[in-house]
Amino acid sequence: ARVGLMNEIVNSIQMIKFYAWESSFKAAVMDIRAKEAGILKRMLWWQALFTMLLFSGPVMMAVAVFAVYAATGHVFTAATGEGRAAVRGVGWLLGLCRAAVSSWRAY
Repeated sequence: ARVGLMNEIVNSIQMIKFYAWESSFKAAVMDIRAKEAGILKRMLWWQALFTMLLFSGPVMMAVAVFAVYAATGHVFTAATGEGRAAVRGVGWLLGLCRAAVSSWRAY
């Protein structure tokens, strides 16, 4: 819509200047630009949300699996955590599991 309006302005610039319609055309262009900026802002927020979900989804799934495993009464030791971490491909979570198990044993 804005491109079409800009083409119309460029093609009829002499008449716009002659009748001093600059302010009305400027207001129309600024209104369309504000609408486009709102659309772009919403698109960027959705893109940020989906990107966050894309990268945090596997991590949250691994945490949920381990939480359910521990909540169902299974004994969560370093050996079981290591085996499941290797299966899930989240070896970095192994260090977190070991720290949690060692802190539970301290109490």
